[in-house]
Formats: sequence, C-alpha cells, structure tokens
Amino acid sequence: MDALGIDASMLKIDIQGAEPEALMGMEAMVARCRPVFLIEVNMGDPRIFDIMTKWDYRPITFHPDSSRFSSGAAEMTAQARNQFFVPSELVDRIL
Repeated sequence: MDALGIDASMLKIDIQGAEPEALMGMEAMVARCRPVFLIEVNMGDPRIFDIMTKWDYRPITFHPDSSRFSSGAAEMTAQARNQFFVPSELVDRIL
C-alpha cells in the first residue's frame, strides 16, 4: 500500500498466513492514517501481535451476543480467527 500511495481508515486482511508481510508493506500508511484493522490471526504465530504492539495498536474483541467490544484479544477457538486492532488513541472511544 505504501508503494501505491493508498490511504485507508479501516482494513480487513486475510491472506493465508502472509498477513505480517502485508503489514510491513503498509508501515508508512499506518503511521499517516492510523486505520482500524480486522486481521486473520493464525494460532501459534505471534508476529501480528508483535507488529501491532510496536505500532501502538491494541487488540479488542467484538461480542456478537451483546453487540459490544471489550479490551484484549479474543480466545483462540480455531486455527485462525479474525481480530480487531485499534490505534491506542481510539480505544476509549470504542469501548
């Protein structure tokens, strides 16, 4: 995305294990735009959490039964799951 000069306010990333590499290709856009992410996270691979923490993003979880968000990562109940990551400066507005 950096090479294309694309800006975004929200991104969904699900590219079969290549999510960390995709994130590294949008570092300048993330610094500039601070989008919200919904990323497929694979069990046993901490790279996405490491990148998002370095960028000052926080995991939040959506609870469909109550239509509310909570702070922290969702429990891994499958090989992969979709996880929201929000810029730290927006967490209080969402929760």
